[in-house]
Amino acid sequence: MKKNGFTLIETIGVIIVIALIATVTIPIIINSNDRNRIAEQEKADIKAALDYYFDAHPEIKQELKTNGEITINGSAFVNEGYIHEIKYYNTIKVIYNENGTYDISDK
Repeated sequence: MKKNGFTLIETIGVIIVIALIATVTIPIIINSNDRNRIAEQEKADIKAALDYYFDAHPEIKQELKTNGEITINGSAFVNEGYIHEIKYYNTIKVIYNENGTYDISDK
């Protein structure tokens, strides 16, 4: 008699292999999402700190209005106490919009 199918040992072996693959790949996916979330939060924090930075440095805000965009070193924000730590935006490119607002361009 010919048997079609898997034995119990073969089925358990396949389940173990799938479990091993899952234990390796799931943490990688979770960490990737965390990095993206942290980068977006850092961008929002920098954007909020720009108001205070421009109040303290009106000449830089005027340069932004004149040129349409400027680049600010991220360490200036940390050294002057506007933000605690910067990991992803070491150079901050600020773009001035036509409606009077500004945005940070992505890397």
